[in-house]
Amino acid sequence: MTGHDIDGREASFGKLQFQWIPSAPWSVRLILDGERDRDGDFALGDLAAIRDRPHHVQRDFEGFAHRDIFAPTLLVERQGDVADFSMISGLVDWKTRNATDLDYSPQPAVTRDSTLKDEQFTEEFRLASPAEAPLALTDRLKLKWQTGVLLFSQNYREDSINHYAPFVLDPTLAAPVDETTPPGAASRSGRRALLADHADGLGRTSISTAGLRGDYEHKKADLLTSFSPQIAPDADGEHRPRTIPRSRRSSDWRIVSRRARPLTPARAEATRPAASIRCRRRRRPPTGRRPVGAAKPGSS
Repeated sequence: MTGHDIDGREASFGKLQFQWIPSAPWSVRLILDGERDRDGDFALGDLAAIRDRPHHVQRDFEGFAHRDIFAPTLLVERQGDVADFSMISGLVDWKTRNATDLDYSPQPAVTRDSTLKDEQFTEEFRLASPAEAPLALTDRLKLKWQTGVLLFSQNYREDSINHYAPFVLDPTLAAPVDETTPPGAASRSGRRALLADHADGLGRTSISTAGLRGDYEHKKADLLTSFSPQIAPDADGEHRPRTIPRSRRSSDWRIVSRRARPLTPARAEATRPAASIRCRRRRRPPTGRRPVGAAKPGSS
């Protein structure tokens, strides 16, 4: 209706990394990652109208989609003679706001305004054997080990409002109505403990690995649908907290060549042929019998 471009795109992003080495075994890195998007509305409309006039939609409201992301990461590492220590702290903070026309027509009937926010924090501590100096148990047996713990917390919030014009929800309702779904939040937290993980070099031709891991996660959500003015009772969704404990164990034993590198799953997938062709040998019919459709001897 206005001749404007409804689905424009505009984005800017950047990444910075700072490193500080206070002494020889220590290393500290700070990584800053950010993104800013300013997009237009969703190019949706009546199918028959779009077929009649492609690349054009009729709207009384021009919406937008804005998104901001900020993700810093801190890495602290120490290379030791007995063990290597590493600490990783990460934060992801993003916010999205969308506004659009829900009736996809020139009539001012329904619009939607949504605001979504999420913060996620992760903290990991890890101890491991030195990369170049595994623990020598015997002349033929060397041990590589690592252990650690990972903690995380996430908080997601969404506030979506549907704006209804008068007489849309009810022909007798002469006032505009705002429907909010949901004004609550969802959050989860947990921890992941890498209790033990080791790799044994059994001589020069075999490697044995084993691991044990335990997970704990707690979830809860607050879901609610309400109207303003209140034309109907509030609808409260199910938001019972959930606790999810898990444990995992794994073991592996591989035989490696003295000349070739160990065949890891990634290399095995890369060396696998794209397609396999199976050739079957045609069976000869029994003596005295001819295949169906075969000509008699001497016939032309």
